[in-house]
Parts: sequence; C-alpha cells; structure tokens
Amino acid sequence: MFDAAPNVADSQAVFNQVQNLKNEFTTTTDVPAFLLRNGSEVPFYDGYILKSKMQVPNKDTIQSLAIGQVYGPYLDNGNYVLARMMDKKSLPDSVKSRHILISTQQGLPDSTAKARIDSIAAAIKGGADFKALCLKYSDDPGSKEKGGEYDFSSEQMGNLAKEFSEVIFYGNTGDKKVVKTSFGYHYIEVLNQKNFEPAFKVAYFSKPIAASQETENNASGLANQFAGESRDAKAFDANIGKYKYTKLLASDIKPTDNMLAGLGSSRQLIRWVYEADLGDVSEPYLVGDKYIVAVVTEINKEGLMPAHKARIQVEYILRNRKKAEQIIKKMGDISSVEAVASKMGVQVQRADSISFASPIIPNVGQEPKVIGASFNKQWLKKVSPAIAGNGAVFVIRTEDISAAVNVEANTEEQKTAMIMRMKSMSGYRSIDALKKSAEIKDYRGKFL
Repeated sequence: MFDAAPNVADSQAVFNQVQNLKNEFTTTTDVPAFLLRNGSEVPFYDGYILKSKMQVPNKDTIQSLAIGQVYGPYLDNGNYVLARMMDKKSLPDSVKSRHILISTQQGLPDSTAKARIDSIAAAIKGGADFKALCLKYSDDPGSKEKGGEYDFSSEQMGNLAKEFSEVIFYGNTGDKKVVKTSFGYHYIEVLNQKNFEPAFKVAYFSKPIAASQETENNASGLANQFAGESRDAKAFDANIGKYKYTKLLASDIKPTDNMLAGLGSSRQLIRWVYEADLGDVSEPYLVGDKYIVAVVTEINKEGLMPAHKARIQVEYILRNRKKAEQIIKKMGDISSVEAVASKMGVQVQRADSISFASPIIPNVGQEPKVIGASFNKQWLKKVSPAIAGNGAVFVIRTEDISAAVNVEANTEEQKTAMIMRMKSMSGYRSIDALKKSAEIKDYRGKFL
C-alpha cells in the first residue's frame, strides 16, 4: 500500500493559500461571489443559526466576533476554514403562523394571483374571517383545512422559502404581510413566537487539505516501481524485504464484494483478483488515496474446505477439549462440590432461577451442557461428574427443580401466536431449502 494522502507540506500549502485570502474575505462586499470564485467547499448560507443550534469547531470564538470580523484559518474535518460574522439577531426557536396561498404553479397569471391575494388581504383587514377565506381560496392542501396554520421550529428555516421564513422568523408577532415565493403569493400572519435567543449569520470559506501533485506522483512512482520489479509472488515477497515494506493481507474475498477491509471501495481491484491466477501481481490500483499493488496468494475452489482454513475454525475447540481433559484429571475423585472447589482453589458459586429455555447462566455465560445437567434429576441433591463446558469445567449439585409458573392466563392466545410464528418462519425456511437444493451459477461478479 503506497499512501498518496496529503502530507505535512501539503497541509501547510493549503493553510498558506487560505491565510493569503483572509484579507480579501474580510473586505469583500460580495461574499457569495468570493466563495464561488475561490472554490469554497461550503456555499454561502443566507440565513441565521441559533446559538444553541450552532455545531462547528471554535463556535464560542466565532459567536464572539464583531460583524464583519473574520476568524481563522482553523481545522474542521480535514478542511482549513475562515469564518466571517455577517450579522447577529435575536430570533425565536419556534413560530406559529397562518397563511393563504394563491399558487402560480398551475398556470395562473402572476397579475391575477397578485390581484387575488391583495383582495384577500383587504377583506381580512375589513373583518372577513381568515379561516373561511383560507378554506375557499388557499392552494396549500397541507393547511387549508386547518385555517392555514403551521408550527415551525428554527431547524426548519432552511427548508422554507426564504421570503416566507424571513416574515415569520425575522418579523414580529402580529405581523401581516403579502410576499411572493416560487410557489406563488402568500398572505401571512405571525400568530406567536417563542424562546428567543441570539442567532448568527456566518459565512464560511472552506478548503480541503488535498495532496499535491508531487505527493501524488511520488506515491504513484513508488507503486509502479514496486509492481515493475515484482512480477511474481517470489519477487513480491523479496522486494517487500528489500524495501522494508509492510505486507497486508485481505482474506476471503468474494466475487461480488465491493470493498476490501481497511481499504474502502475497490471493485476494480476485486475484479482483477478474480481474473488473475495464483501468484499473479497486479498493476497499481488507486483506492481512495492509496495505490495498491496486490498478489494472489490463495484461490479457494468450491467444495471441501482446505485443512489449513478449517483449522482456524476448530483449533480452539480441540484446544479447549484438551484443557478440559487435563483439568478433569487434576480434579481426581469428586466427593462434593466444596471438596473440588478447595482442591482447585476456586469458590463455590450459586446460580438461582436457571431456565431450561435459556442457555445462559448469569455471571457464567452460555453453557447449554451445564443447563441440561442441572435439570437432570439424577443430580438432584447429589454431586455431578465433571462437565466440560464452553468456557470451563463444571461440577454441579442441583438443589431444586420446579416448573415455571405461567403468568399468562390465556394459553389459547399463546398457542395461536406460536402457530402464526411457525407459519411465518416456514416461508423463509422453504425458500432456504430451495436455495440449498438448487444448482445456481452466480455470474454477477463478471458484470459488476
């Protein structure tokens, strides 16, 4: 893996670039144009953010800026950022308003819509009922049945038409205005505003820390050199030692996988893997910000699993069996739970209310063999032989066995519910059985 990520020099270069633009950002009279012209990652948001809702690094410092003042450059998620305070207000966190909309989106001429909304505004001013006029004339189906009323939080400001949100959030309770938006003409009345707090309009100039062409070329050059010198698996391993590189392993790659662990999306590389032969070495593949040179070290054909792969799955089981045999041999003759505990240097533990329906023993873990032995009446009031469990060897003495009380009175409902669950599961199981019995040739990996 040859890293083409930005280095310290690249980071410093971006910092200097942003720093050099700070004075122009401070003095410009057209902030949106400045951001667009200089390729800011963050576009200009012509709105206010409440103090409690602002979630950016150094927010306390930014909030304390005077209007027109700029802070930065500072780091934010891999970008160098300048923040300029555009304005400050006291705004409500929530607003209740009502409106009547005359839409121009269905072909109604603008002049006709304007005349109609002006007539509605005059009628309301003269004492006409707002709800009645809303029900009769409003083209907003989401509110006309409830008198045009809406409740908005400050978090919804960005989702509203700019002209509409400015009336209800920037105005005052009791304001009545006609405004035009992209939807048409609105007659708006601000009914209530709550929870006022400071709000800020801030412009952000943001530049990502990107790798320079020199960094990119260096990583690409090293990768191509290594690939050129390593045309088979033997040379690959020899050159890793020669250049003191670290070899990474990606195992169990499936033909339809889209990514390799730790690398990210790499469909092109995975396609190469399935077109290559054992020992083949790839050309460099760019995956994210890294160049990858790969060698195929193993191909697993369909059928019986190779012993070296199966070993990983069963080795710990066999090891635990051997450990259990040694522990049982050390226990010797078992006369009582207390005697075994004393001999082995452990404490006798109690487990109350063990359920046959659950394989879990509190403070012990999943031990189904021990659960099964606990309900064997042969060991009631008697010491059991040693039981090799999942995590330890156990010797138990069951002190009592009893049936659980059925707290649900309606057993018929329980039976019906169980039958329905079984019917539901049968569909999935039948499909699974069909999959196992079918001979499917999966060629998706060739076309993805």
